[in-house]
Amino acid sequence: VTSAEPRTVELGILEDIPIQNVFLMGWGTANPQPSPGQFDWSTLDERIALITSVGAEPVLTLCCAPDWMKGQPEGTTDWSLLTVAPLPDRYDEFAALAAAAAARYPQVRRFQVWNEMKGFHDPATNAWDAASYTDMYNAVYHAVKEVRPDAQVGGPYAPIDIWSDAQSMSHP
Repeated sequence: VTSAEPRTVELGILEDIPIQNVFLMGWGTANPQPSPGQFDWSTLDERIALITSVGAEPVLTLCCAPDWMKGQPEGTTDWSLLTVAPLPDRYDEFAALAAAAAARYPQVRRFQVWNEMKGFHDPATNAWDAASYTDMYNAVYHAVKEVRPDAQVGGPYAPIDIWSDAQSMSHP
């Protein structure tokens, strides 16, 4: 087996998927903004190029946030914090990052703001913080639409825990 052969097989599989999702950060893409004003689009560039090279339409999920937007030190990426939402006072900066991505990738027409509401669930009250998510969503929506009026912006999809029960959740 040559090193080129497995890649050919992988691309063949991808050619059968007409719409493919990629995350702004995580699940194969690095931190796009390790510090304010410092960008690293390299892995996202590669993923978008791969998706378009097989003739698929890329969808960009605008999730997750760099650590400094979550109260962590600038220039670090703690992948164990990937699902932590940005702090409310950083929503505008996350929205600016989303807008920068939308401007960078004109081939992306559809954007999903966050996913599964990661970081927006309070286990103490067993409730989703829909108000905070909506604040972040609105900031991202307006920022993306400002640079890309043609963009379709939506989200999130909420998880449904089919394995839950009344002893561990209020609404199984």
